[in-house]
Amino acid sequence: MLDKPFIDDLDVLNEGFRNELEALAAPSREHRRLEAGVMKELLVQLCNGHYLSVAVMEILLGRKAQSIRQNYLKPMVDSKQLKLAFPNKPNSPRQGYTLS
Repeated sequence: MLDKPFIDDLDVLNEGFRNELEALAAPSREHRRLEAGVMKELLVQLCNGHYLSVAVMEILLGRKAQSIRQNYLKPMVDSKQLKLAFPNKPNSPRQGYTLS
C-alpha cells in the first residue's frame, strides 16, 4: 500500500491539476537544453505530494523516458532526493517516484 496517490495517467486527472503539472513542466518542453539543476528542480516540483510514473513524466517534460530515468531519476533516487513507489522492483515499468 502506497502512502501517497500514484499518477500514471494524465487523462484521469481533473483539468485544473493537470494544467498545474503541465505548467510546472513547461520549461522542459519549451527548451531542448536545460541545466541539470533546473531539470532536477522540475522533477522535485512534479513529484511533490504524489508518485509520478515515468510515462507521465515523459509526456509532461517532452523528454524520452530512458533519458529521464538514466540522467535524472536514478541519480536522484541514489542521493535520496526521490524515492521509489516499489523499492523491491526498481526496474518495474510501472515504477513511480516521489520526494523522499
